[in-house]
Amino acid sequence: MFDKATTSPAERKLDTPLRMRLRAEADRPVAAPPSDERVTVSIVGTVASPLIDAIEAAHGVIVTQSLRWGRVTASLPLASLLTIAARADVASVRMPPHARVN
Repeated sequence: MFDKATTSPAERKLDTPLRMRLRAEADRPVAAPPSDERVTVSIVGTVASPLIDAIEAAHGVIVTQSLRWGRVTASLPLASLLTIAARADVASVRMPPHARVN
């Protein structure tokens, strides 16, 4: 689906659905207005002030954070995902898991 030769290190940190959404956004016609789409993502990495500050600087909103599990759930503009994923303190950016009820 994605050519590894054309996938940046930051894109490799994104799960496939997020990569597909970013590629679709990049393929929009030039005349189309930019998307203000926001996505809620689960960011795995070093949960500390620099990461939290970067998320907020990217106009993100922290939903939850866990030092124990090294995970932040945040709502971010789609356009800022690569900026966050490119950080050294981020291991992966994924769609959040859905709660399951038995």
